[in-house]
Amino acid sequence: EGSIHYQMEMKYLNTTAKVPIPDNVTIKIKSRVITVKGPKGEVVKDISHMPLDIKIVDSEKEEGKKEVSITRWFSNYRGRPLVKTCAGVFKNMFAGVTRGFRYKMRCVTAHFPLKIQIAKGGESVEFKNFLGGAQAKVVVMKPGVTIKMGPKIKDELVIEGVDVDYVSQTAALINQCVNVGNKDVRKFFDGIYVSEKTFQDEDAE
Repeated sequence: EGSIHYQMEMKYLNTTAKVPIPDNVTIKIKSRVITVKGPKGEVVKDISHMPLDIKIVDSEKEEGKKEVSITRWFSNYRGRPLVKTCAGVFKNMFAGVTRGFRYKMRCVTAHFPLKIQIAKGGESVEFKNFLGGAQAKVVVMKPGVTIKMGPKIKDELVIEGVDVDYVSQTAALINQCVNVGNKDVRKFFDGIYVSEKTFQDEDAE
């Protein structure tokens, strides 16, 4: 009577993931701020909010190669997925500086043709006449992101960059800026939508 039962939660000694570093990539880690340089450019990410032990080690599978070792010590089952999340961040950074990301967006208009004007050397885009409105909608690209019109398909936008976060955020801003408003989106399809996510070296335009 009156006894209290404490449930012990199991802790894991460590959880580790390893990501191979490509040959033409240089990486610097300082205070969990990651700088990755490659043929396409440079990406910097601050992951100091992730309580992880990150270091560069020799690859066990391939001699002479390096890999990033990501370890979380004494974690419960809730904290373990963070290791795979961080590994995904590194894979995206390596893919960005070696291959580059490319998002394609298509314009959908039912009646009023959308006027698209790309300014400042691909650093911003302006949309006019959306649903017949007079207001011009401007989206400024995120750092290191450029936009251009698709070479073959009419009213196709091509967004390119080395940081997948910035490329996808730019696509989201464009999608949100041409909002139909208080209408039934099942009937009013007008807008700009992501049609394809690919890499810059996949030039099957």
